[in-house]
Amino acid sequence: MAQKNSVRNLKKKAQKLVNKNRLVEARDIYIPLCQSVPNDLDSWLNLAVVFRTLNDLSNAEKCCNHVLAKQASHTLARHIYASILHIKGNRAAAINLYLQVLQARDAPDETCYFIANAYRESGDIHHAQVYYEKLLELEPSHFETLNNLSALYTKNGMISKSLALLERASKIQPGHQFVKNNLARAYLLHGNSEKSSLITRSILDTGEYEPYIASNYLLSLNYLDLDAEYIFNEHLFWATKISDSIKNEMDSAIFHDHKNSRKADNTPLKLGIISADLMDHPVARFILSFFKYHDSSQFSIYCYSDALAEDEVSAELKTHAAHWSAVSQLSNIDLAKKINNDQINILLDLAGHSGSSRISVFALKPAPVQITYLGYPNTTGIAEMDYRITDSIADPVGVSEHLHTEKLLRLPECFLAFTPAFPDAPVSHNENVSTNNIMFGSFNNLAKTTPAVIALWSEILHRVPGSKLTLKSISTSDSEIKAHYLNMFQQHDIAAERIVLLNTVAEKQDHYNGYNKIDIALDTFPYNGTTTTFEALWMATPVVTLSGATHVSRVGHSILAHLSLHKLVAKNREEYVTAATDLANDIAYLKKLHSSLREQMLSTSLFDYQAHAAAIGCVLTGAWEDFYRSH
Repeated sequence: MAQKNSVRNLKKKAQKLVNKNRLVEARDIYIPLCQSVPNDLDSWLNLAVVFRTLNDLSNAEKCCNHVLAKQASHTLARHIYASILHIKGNRAAAINLYLQVLQARDAPDETCYFIANAYRESGDIHHAQVYYEKLLELEPSHFETLNNLSALYTKNGMISKSLALLERASKIQPGHQFVKNNLARAYLLHGNSEKSSLITRSILDTGEYEPYIASNYLLSLNYLDLDAEYIFNEHLFWATKISDSIKNEMDSAIFHDHKNSRKADNTPLKLGIISADLMDHPVARFILSFFKYHDSSQFSIYCYSDALAEDEVSAELKTHAAHWSAVSQLSNIDLAKKINNDQINILLDLAGHSGSSRISVFALKPAPVQITYLGYPNTTGIAEMDYRITDSIADPVGVSEHLHTEKLLRLPECFLAFTPAFPDAPVSHNENVSTNNIMFGSFNNLAKTTPAVIALWSEILHRVPGSKLTLKSISTSDSEIKAHYLNMFQQHDIAAERIVLLNTVAEKQDHYNGYNKIDIALDTFPYNGTTTTFEALWMATPVVTLSGATHVSRVGHSILAHLSLHKLVAKNREEYVTAATDLANDIAYLKKLHSSLREQMLSTSLFDYQAHAAAIGCVLTGAWEDFYRSH
């Protein structure tokens, strides 16, 4: 009896310590306790959880195996063991075990939550959504599930469903920053970029936020027609906050010792590339040609892939990289340490403040030369980012320098080279096109389709009687979004039958073929399209763009200028309307473009992959030589 009381008291004491988060003390009680009572399975599992929380996964696993050796079907032991596999990154095995647990009568409801998380982290959005929805049937107020599922709905363009879940989550935990951040993301894809920006800024104003929310705020500013100086100053301010946050986490705020800062031999430079988009993603479509055609005697590519899942595009990129590391499980500090230990000479960022950014890593300066390229249409504002790659049209000499913390490296031709996802897509435009049946169109993200854009597109439709406008994005499958946009056009006296809102399509072939139904593509402003512009032109659909004062609004200009399509580049809003209506009225020229534009593209620098890769190699080498001479 005395021993039982002693065991009971020790268990209570240990649990009180766990409740106070004094885990090391709890562990030190549980270890001898479990050794003295090997059949007290609850204590062994409590110890497993303590070990797991302390990230001592090996001992956590041993505790689970002890229990399973005595009771192989023990539901909670299998559940905890699955969570350990999950943390170790073995998601497939974790999912398999979670699914077995779910079959047990005493399976915890939250098993669905952990299965969904594992599927989401594996990139299997469909199954993640299924299991989040199952848990909400069991626990309608499960806060984390409401939040996570809303993010998946947003990603899949189910904006109305996402907003409904976020409203429920907000009632449970009002003002929660993750909910508000997801709300901002939903409104961005809803097309309300101003509201999205205001919500994100309200999180920052509390002073309690994760650094990535500051990046989301900076990204949102690019969609708004704001003063360029204001946007730059915001980047400078919040990027400094991001930098300070990560530096405060390290014992040494920055990597001063670059073993890779001296390189006098003829071995290739170690070029590190960080991206979460080294997969079937637009960024990969723009970097693929460099991977294929870079000079391997100049550069040895070290890829740090932050993607949750890899695919056939990842596999293709891997064949051209000397080293490939999956780093999604690494913290920013651990990733920076790895890059420094790999002795990378030049570190290339492909995200800036967009998507799954690792911009904090660059603030630690793990490589002596750091460069941003492709994924973000603005300065990073990070003092430790040395350069940004662009061209003289997207960033004219003497015009853009003061809006960047980085030194600009201008390629001699367009800074972009695109590899189509469906290169053999047949071009088949309407042979009977006339001024009276013109189909304008845009497949751009609705975040770029602002009220000002809709007003100008409406003016074009008024000036070309009988014309229509097709819109397609991830969000246009949502019936409430469709109604919202039809209403916005109706406010400009454009009848609903003149607006075609298409559902998004899963297959690349169907997406590319959609351009055959568009006679003239209309670019968005101030945030121009990039991938959609290249796709339209590849499908011989001419694009009309409005060129602005900053990079984000000059990408279309750069692309079209390198095709000598200067008539399709407008300098102001009236010119934009005129360019679109003139093209709609010049059917002979329009048909000529439909029949020749792809061939014309192939003959330009836009598709001279070898020259483009050499140009990038030249500016990278130049940046290294500048560093080497100064050190």
